[in-house]
Amino acid sequence: MCPAFADFWLLFAATLVRYLVLKVNRKKGVVEIEHEDDGSEQDSELAFNKMLEHLTKENNRYVCQKLSYTHEDGRKSEDIALFMWRGSATKPKARMLYAGTCNLVRSSLSTKCFHEYDSKSALTHEDLVSRCSK
Repeated sequence: MCPAFADFWLLFAATLVRYLVLKVNRKKGVVEIEHEDDGSEQDSELAFNKMLEHLTKENNRYVCQKLSYTHEDGRKSEDIALFMWRGSATKPKARMLYAGTCNLVRSSLSTKCFHEYDSKSALTHEDLVSRCSK
């Protein structure tokens, strides 16, 4: 198990971290934490918007996002979503690297939902919440 996976639950369970941006380090052959939330923003949607700054059209990343939301019946929930970001300007070799590690990442992290995005117009807080609340 890579360090990012070993530290994953500790970061989310013991701190106020709302997101982790994970990068595949090709040279080391591991998935590592590239960015983590500083815990200053506890609003789920505001933290999500802050996380979006780390996703560009030139990069591929995995992101673990802690989402807080209210169900239609008034119940409050907090779930962790995992998604893969595929920047539209990334090279095919980089896309294949992430495609090849996808099953490992998904099986190593216990999350409520998983999805792949390649457009920020599709990647919204509301979309992730709707996927987690099913």
